[in-house]
Amino acid sequence: MAENKPEAVQRAYTSPQVNPYVRVDEEVPMVVLREDRRKKRVKCLMYVAAFAVFQTAIILLFALTVMKVRTPKFRVRSASFETFNVSTLNTNPSFNIKMIAELGVKNPNFGRYKYQNSTIEFYYMKTKVGEAIIPRARSKARSTRKFNVTGGFVVCKCSER
Repeated sequence: MAENKPEAVQRAYTSPQVNPYVRVDEEVPMVVLREDRRKKRVKCLMYVAAFAVFQTAIILLFALTVMKVRTPKFRVRSASFETFNVSTLNTNPSFNIKMIAELGVKNPNFGRYKYQNSTIEFYYMKTKVGEAIIPRARSKARSTRKFNVTGGFVVCKCSER
């Protein structure tokens, strides 16, 4: 029937293709497979990101609470006095004492604590009366280090107090 019709009429009845990129039935499973792979990659990336955020939160929690660096506490455990000189001048009475003290350095940290040469000052009624030099050392984690120091006390103008 179409053979008898003129060419112009045949062209009128042929419909033009709307989408020239029509998918073939074999391509559809490949596209679905690619989309599934992409979704799996995105899901895996989300899990990795959530794990990284969780680990960061745990590290921050430990760093701010458990692993906080605290300063060591210096305490005089015992003291003995050797030299005791008294000057009883009427204008300026004073005394000079040599003290040997056993000090304790308590380290409350979870790691070793190194400290440099330091000085301990002794006060009486807001007046400095003596000092002792602490040598540089290291104290172990959560322990107390004991050592002896020698210090001198010189107090002048005792009558004004």
